[in-house]
Amino acid sequence: MKVSLVFLTLFLGLPSFSYANNPYLLELQQQAQRLNLANEPLWKRLLHYQTDLTHFKKQSLITSKKFFFHPLGHQNLKAELEATLAQFFITKEDDKHSAQCRFPARFQWLVLELKIDKKQLPNRDCKDLQQWLKGLAVENITLVFPVAYLNNPASMFGHSFLKLDRKENNTEGAQLLAWTINYAAKTDHERGLKFVLKGLLGGYQGQFTLAPYYVLLKEYTDLDNRDLWEYQLNFTQAETQRLLWHLWEILAVEFDYYFINKNCSYQLLSLLEVARPQLNLTAQFTVDTIPADTVRVVIKQQGLLKKVHYRPALSSKLIAKAALLTKPQQAISKALAMGNISLNHPDVNNQEPLKKAQILELAADYLSYLNAKKIKNKQKINGKRAYQLRSARSQLPLKTPEINIAIPKGRPDEGHAGNRAQIGTGHDGKSTFIEIAHRWAYHDLYDNSQGFVKGAEVEFIKSVLRYYPTKNRLKLEQLELINLTSLSNYNSFMKPFSWQVALGVKQIRFEDQQRHLVGRLKIGGGISYYPSKNTLLSINLLGSVLLSPEFRQFTAFGIGVGVRFHYDPIPAWRIALSAKALQYLQGRDHLSYHSQLKQRFSVSKKQALILDFNHQQEFGHNDLSAKISWQFYF
Repeated sequence: MKVSLVFLTLFLGLPSFSYANNPYLLELQQQAQRLNLANEPLWKRLLHYQTDLTHFKKQSLITSKKFFFHPLGHQNLKAELEATLAQFFITKEDDKHSAQCRFPARFQWLVLELKIDKKQLPNRDCKDLQQWLKGLAVENITLVFPVAYLNNPASMFGHSFLKLDRKENNTEGAQLLAWTINYAAKTDHERGLKFVLKGLLGGYQGQFTLAPYYVLLKEYTDLDNRDLWEYQLNFTQAETQRLLWHLWEILAVEFDYYFINKNCSYQLLSLLEVARPQLNLTAQFTVDTIPADTVRVVIKQQGLLKKVHYRPALSSKLIAKAALLTKPQQAISKALAMGNISLNHPDVNNQEPLKKAQILELAADYLSYLNAKKIKNKQKINGKRAYQLRSARSQLPLKTPEINIAIPKGRPDEGHAGNRAQIGTGHDGKSTFIEIAHRWAYHDLYDNSQGFVKGAEVEFIKSVLRYYPTKNRLKLEQLELINLTSLSNYNSFMKPFSWQVALGVKQIRFEDQQRHLVGRLKIGGGISYYPSKNTLLSINLLGSVLLSPEFRQFTAFGIGVGVRFHYDPIPAWRIALSAKALQYLQGRDHLSYHSQLKQRFSVSKKQALILDFNHQQEFGHNDLSAKISWQFYF
């Protein structure tokens, strides 16, 4: 034991006389060894000690050396625990830099487990820590989930952060001032392919940060137009205190960041495990960590969920307010927001006071929506017009009816899981086949949309294998690396651009009657319209690039048009009709057609039945195919 203390002294450069011959320290270290505290779950959680991606090496996910007292503390749990105990006896450190004040979660746990006599340690006030905790004034912990946002690769699967609900009062204004805990990669604003590759390969460092809730609300609900779900958790006061102590320890340190698994949601789960060590959250995510899946895991914990609150995006509020007015009145609001008419225009002044107030409120909100788009595109906003609209509304001393925004059916935690397996059988126009498929993540346009963004499709690494019994042949039918689609609702106030992109390989039949594997890039853009809450109509211009030795110069390029119609008689049943025509102009002159009738019956949240009928004319073939499949979500 004395040898180990000398080793610590040499490496840490600490004054050995302060603790090297302290018999009480030796007693505590020996007691910790007898109790095997270094292998206790909470100690591992406090050090963020886990297996790496290869599952061969165990070490901390924290890369900052200042977080550890022992040179091998990121790998050696026992050495770090003994070094931590030794640090508690240092007398010459000021409060701010002392181990007791820098690592209060470690200190309080070890005091409890070893029944440490604090009188034998230097007395520490930890004024900075106490002032910080007082400023946070935390009463409850809330897990917040902003829904998926397809225009940012880092947010395609949604996001999550923690809100520290304040003690003072429970008013809306007080909660907007609450602090939030966010974890994100330090990307230096990099974007594009470099951003994606570095995020996948661990090229960034991640860090916890604090920000006022109203700042994140502005970003998510106004700028990104994302709905938020707030899940207030049922932690005890002691558990909340431990979470905050540990947050103090890790705010200034860096972690290895991986977009696929060691991401924002994963690290938030590790914080919740510190608060309540018996939770088994991070162990359920080894290969990938999808934010929506982490929310489901948290909510499944017995007794952890206290209540749920839905916070709509600015666009949702805008549509709800517009529904209270007639079409002509909505047109007046738009004209006011865009500055096409003045506040003294007869169409405004001739309205009865209540309707005038509603028109002005809608105009102000619509201008906020337009300005948010300009802010994202770094364009100049019309602040003067916004002030004029708000000022005119304040001069009408009456209260407008509260808007009624329908809470979406199915919360994010109530949706299907992201991974999906499939088994089916069918006929491809020539032969009968048996098919097995797997999709890594995480939702397509035919899945049950409850708990997901309407009209959004995000799929990564979808593989399909087919076995032909008559030929005794197994073939790769399809491998789709990425498939993204956004069919946002086009209406009088918001005119979003629908788009789609897909990249992969797929079997196509050619003139030799054989099916060949062809590389494929699909892109498209257009508009989508929702005539009712359970109906979708979409039309898009399409582009297609095919790669195969079957084409001149190895490439075929086509352009065309596609239409899509969805109808849900009930949430569990979707009927989808689609058709597309593509004229190939290079590589091989050819006009192809494809039409499809697809139906999905959700038997449960984890299982669905799919019926798929296709008619296709391509490269001289006119094929009818049919398939029945059973899908499993996990």
